[in-house]
Amino acid sequence: MLFKDIKGQGRAVGFLKTAIEKDTLAQGYIFLGARGTGKFTTALSFAKALNCAARGKEACGECGPCRKIESCNHPDLVIVRPSDKGAREIEIDMIRDMRYLVSLKPYEFRTKVCIIDESDRMSPQAANALLKTLEEPPPGSVLVLIVENLSKLLPTIASRCQVIKFFPLMPDALEETLKEEYGVDMMKARYLSRLASGRLGEALRLKEGDLLERKNVVIDDLTSGRIFDEERFAVSKEEAPWILDVMLSWYRDIIMARLGADDEMFINIDRRDAISSASSGIRAGVEDLVRLSTEIVNCRTYLENNVNLKLAWSVLSEKVASVAVRPLTGPRG
Repeated sequence: MLFKDIKGQGRAVGFLKTAIEKDTLAQGYIFLGARGTGKFTTALSFAKALNCAARGKEACGECGPCRKIESCNHPDLVIVRPSDKGAREIEIDMIRDMRYLVSLKPYEFRTKVCIIDESDRMSPQAANALLKTLEEPPPGSVLVLIVENLSKLLPTIASRCQVIKFFPLMPDALEETLKEEYGVDMMKARYLSRLASGRLGEALRLKEGDLLERKNVVIDDLTSGRIFDEERFAVSKEEAPWILDVMLSWYRDIIMARLGADDEMFINIDRRDAISSASSGIRAGVEDLVRLSTEIVNCRTYLENNVNLKLAWSVLSEKVASVAVRPLTGPRG
């Protein structure tokens, strides 16, 4: 993917293209934004533009360096990601290895590029090791830190980098992109664009398979109370965030219905009749639903911080029970 293919990030892309054109590159960049907004893809496109054989502010995508960067397979492109073990952190040894690789003279590229994905997950020791690199950056190299939460990054690291913000697309724009460029049917594109909150990468991650059927099973389990049965604890920690997102979208739709919003505002537009039924059958007020939505968001955060899934699910079940809706009847749609 090239700069021209990146959707909705014109300001970020324009900034990087200008820096290349005017030769005003910073030693370090922070790409800041929610997951799925194109930060990592833009980082690879940036690496291509810096090293493309065509030597322009836009890469060609066809030369040797461009193809090697696309496949993330070149010694002059260093990618660091959190370890899958333990607390899933970027550990000090990973930063030490990165510092060594970046210090070497480029093998082929004009500019050695290091991308540190999920940089806000560095251990304190790793963060301090990275700071040394930023204080004395090797010549001919650029560091790109991919960050969701800037407050989790050392201020001394942030102060030495150029921060570039990434924003979600408007839902309608994302819906059109999914339909026109990825062949997603209208109903699925509508749901994905709302569920993904404008994040193209997240929408593409979710689009494969029987998504609508799976999310409707979650909604049916939620409204019947089955979602908190003992067997539901078999749900993996990887799947739980998606289930929580579906729950959040469901209560959001009920809130919108209680406020008299038009059906087109619903995320789960294929369940408009069920939303109407739930809205009239609920025994809690809008403020209670908003508080429950906050608890769902909190549960997602707890899981990201390695809280026990069964414990988090148990606590959330009590919150959901407090705003219970009568079981839904009738067909979906």
